[in-house]
Amino acid sequence: MNQNEIVLLDGIFSPGEATHLLYSFLDFKIRYHQMEIFSAQELSSTADVSHNHQRLHELMQARKQLRQILDQAEKKDRQLSLKSVVQIEEHFG
Repeated sequence: MNQNEIVLLDGIFSPGEATHLLYSFLDFKIRYHQMEIFSAQELSSTADVSHNHQRLHELMQARKQLRQILDQAEKKDRQLSLKSVVQIEEHFG
């Protein structure tokens, strides 16, 4: 792993634990984009929030997909391996 990578998750979790961890993250990201849309529209009625709307849609779809995965794991009484690494890159401009 390079110095610009941070391991956030790396372990085995029950479906309940995975639900709590992953929904907390997804719900935070959903609220973030909702607030960005609200804030931008409060400042300017012509603000371009198309990226935020697109991400919001993608996150809602991910939430539905996650629910299916977690439901299946719970029905099968399976543990889940979760791994998440954040890669950080600098951009100029």
